[in-house]
Amino acid sequence: MESISKYKDKENYIVPMTVAQKAGHLHTVILGEMATEHIVDKRVLHVGCNAATTTHHIWSLKPSYLAGIDVNEDAIRLARVALPTADFTVASAHEIPLEDDYFDTIILFSALEHLFQEDKAPAIEEFQRILKPGGCILLQIPRAIPGSRDQRQKQNAYDPHCMSLYPSVQSVHDDFPAWDCLQFDFEVRPNPNNGARHSAWVAIYMSPKKDKKKGEKSEKKKDKKDKKNPSAQIRSGMGYDNPHDY
Repeated sequence: MESISKYKDKENYIVPMTVAQKAGHLHTVILGEMATEHIVDKRVLHVGCNAATTTHHIWSLKPSYLAGIDVNEDAIRLARVALPTADFTVASAHEIPLEDDYFDTIILFSALEHLFQEDKAPAIEEFQRILKPGGCILLQIPRAIPGSRDQRQKQNAYDPHCMSLYPSVQSVHDDFPAWDCLQFDFEVRPNPNNGARHSAWVAIYMSPKKDKKKGEKSEKKKDKKDKKNPSAQIRSGMGYDNPHDY
């Protein structure tokens, strides 16, 4: 599948299980805060699951169904062994072989920034397709300013596999032009490897839906197309101080 093969050289690493098992790991802290409303008893898809490092914690929060996708075949093989209670598929975010209107929640942590620019819009369309009406994306994405210390030391705020920089709130909103932003936070933490001050955006976006008539967009989606997500409330300085490395 072409959508997978183009990422094989770029995304062929394995994230060790010890990363997600560290106390206070960024992902586990965020997921714990969002679990009651968006994970417990929900159908959840983990996009960019790698070897199920974070997926293990998602499962502990008791979703009714849990699936994961990743372009890394070796990582998916490890995930299936590590967490046999979840369903894992080798797939790209912009070509997901799963049915329409099925999931309540998509976990998109440290993943969107890994997509090539031309694949972002198709991926967002796929997320909208597989989410139920009112379904949400739980998003965590690195904040990196071109030329900053973070960006000089590692191509992006976290690792050299990233393809996009997200320096501002609006740069994140621009990838979700018709989605409702339910929550938007900013967190900061140190990286023990290089002393860089890593920062990330944490958000919840609710999926828009198309009219039943083919090719026609809902009036709600048309009205929101050019808006800049005025509902987003930013709590600047929100911090998870426990460091970890990838």
